[in-house]
Amino acid sequence: MDEDPVMAADMANKIVDLIDTVKNNMVAERTLPAFEINKRKKEQMEIDRTEVLRKLDSLASLGVVPLDGRANLYQAYVDAKNQQEKAEIKKAIDINMQHGAEFDGLEYIRNEKIVKLEDFMESYEQAESDANTIFNHKFVVERAVIADKKDKPKRMIIVLLSTIGAMVFMVFGLLIKEKIDELRQVA
Repeated sequence: MDEDPVMAADMANKIVDLIDTVKNNMVAERTLPAFEINKRKKEQMEIDRTEVLRKLDSLASLGVVPLDGRANLYQAYVDAKNQQEKAEIKKAIDINMQHGAEFDGLEYIRNEKIVKLEDFMESYEQAESDANTIFNHKFVVERAVIADKKDKPKRMIIVLLSTIGAMVFMVFGLLIKEKIDELRQVA
């Protein structure tokens, strides 16, 4: 129906081409902020985990050992053969007595942070995928082509058919009127 069939075909093809761009922009507008929030949260969780690991390493460098290792220290103290060995083990036991509870607490926190980070990674990866993936939202069966002729019939054909139809209707109307007049005269 457009005056210029070439322009009409180009417009239809361009609209189809823009569907993906507009839809992907709308999806990105919605998903990028969520991804950025998840990214900051992940980075903070990693910083917290690293801080706990750093504290655990500093306590380990002092000689603090995990709970099961502390139990072995007491057994080693009992099994020590000489006083020098007992003194070294006693020193290790004292350090563990002083910092053992803190070490155990940090181990618990570390394990919790690792589990939370692993659980969070699933939603992070989903948000990353949503924010960075470009989908094809259209399925083109056939591109628009230049029309050979107008979609609707020309005005002249419509006027001509209407005129002929009106004449036929008028002829039938006159025949019916004439027949009715004849029947009235006979009756």
